[in-house]
Amino acid sequence: MVGYSSFLKRWPVVVTAVLIAAFSWYFTWFTFGRHAKTNSGRFDLGNVEQTVWNVVHGRGFTMTDPYGIAQVSRLAFHADVFLILLVPFYALVQRPETLLLLQVLTVASGAMAVFLTGKKLLGPAWWGTMFSAIYLLNPGLQWATIFDVHAVTFATPLVLWAVWLTIEKKYRGALIFMILAMLTKEEIGLTLVALGIYVWLAQKQRRWGAVMTLTPAIWSLAMFFVVLPYFHGQTAGEVYRTVFGNGAASIINGALTQPLRFFHVLFARQNLIYGWQLFSATGLVGIISPWWLAAGPEMVINGLSLKPAQHLIISHYTSGITPWLIVASLAATAWMRKKMSIRFSARLVTWILVLWLGLTVGYSAWTTGPLPATPNDQTKFVTWRNPYAQPVREWSKLIPTAAAVSVTNNVGAHFARRERFYGFPLGIDQADYIVVLEDHATPVVATQAEVTEKIKDLRSSPQWLVVEYLGDLTVLRRRE
Repeated sequence: MVGYSSFLKRWPVVVTAVLIAAFSWYFTWFTFGRHAKTNSGRFDLGNVEQTVWNVVHGRGFTMTDPYGIAQVSRLAFHADVFLILLVPFYALVQRPETLLLLQVLTVASGAMAVFLTGKKLLGPAWWGTMFSAIYLLNPGLQWATIFDVHAVTFATPLVLWAVWLTIEKKYRGALIFMILAMLTKEEIGLTLVALGIYVWLAQKQRRWGAVMTLTPAIWSLAMFFVVLPYFHGQTAGEVYRTVFGNGAASIINGALTQPLRFFHVLFARQNLIYGWQLFSATGLVGIISPWWLAAGPEMVINGLSLKPAQHLIISHYTSGITPWLIVASLAATAWMRKKMSIRFSARLVTWILVLWLGLTVGYSAWTTGPLPATPNDQTKFVTWRNPYAQPVREWSKLIPTAAAVSVTNNVGAHFARRERFYGFPLGIDQADYIVVLEDHATPVVATQAEVTEKIKDLRSSPQWLVVEYLGDLTVLRRRE
């Protein structure tokens, strides 16, 4: 009897742990399998791994320009110095699977932060379990987890841990997690300003409020207007392309000089669909809580971008938005539960809220998430019989890390552990080896037709020796 009573008290923690374990197992299996079947990419698993590999091997925070052939600082693209913190783990097992595993486990840990926050705000521990499930079922979170590796994906759980520690008034710990989160990408600091304002105004802690407001704000502004512009001249690509021009300053200029166009673009149909998907994933109730405004900077950047992926839930660009919508949903649910219980029975209010959250979140996970047996089921990218998967893995082992390679995007993540790493057809004159998989090449720096035509010419070139020609897979080695 005592044991049963103890279980009743602990079941929310047990269930939450089981949910975290299930999420970790499935997404580890999925991301490992997706990579093995050549469905990961140079953009961005390869780019991230090469950066971390270079740090491990003493070459600094550098990478090969994915849009050119020069060796550049990673800061030419993003202020994601958080990647350096992954180096000790990666140094133990220098494989892309190490980075994939670290991402999955860190994302999964966010469910425990949500559990603790839910328990704090809503009372009974089972509320924490429910919201941890809402977190793990979030389509944006799931898509970000399977979309290769990005430092900003780590921001989602880090922000949630910072929020919980702030609510508990453990400000030193909260500041540590804030710093970790803002190191994942340049704009994350702007979202964290809301946490400092909360400490300042709601918790009446002016000193900590000032520190927690100014630290992330100064960091992000320095990255946007000093550091990134300084390094960006090294690359042939453009990171922030908006309807008002390139760079963060263009967004501010557009808002000030063309406000009507600014809001017209921001509330375009695709952005409204995007917003609906984001809010419905957390039960829609978060719209009544001011906490969702913390995601404003990320929403504006995505909304004004010329990059299609930034208007879709199926990428990592939701990572700076998701934690704040989870917090907003938690806060809104706590507020409604308190207010509605004045007029109605607490039991009725609880059932209404649980039913509403269950239906909306379940519908969102079904219609927009990538889980098995849903309309967007992605397991085919793990289970399909790819005849090129094994040869690609073998060549990734055979080609020396000292050799320069030019590869298509679809096999790029298998050849990133080297100093010189080019995106085919770039770097042909500098490469020692060329690896091209024409089927689903997903080219970024050239069209599919250009890839096909170029590799056809190179197979008959006297400068190159064909060492593998298997259907769509071609491996060339430069003749000595």
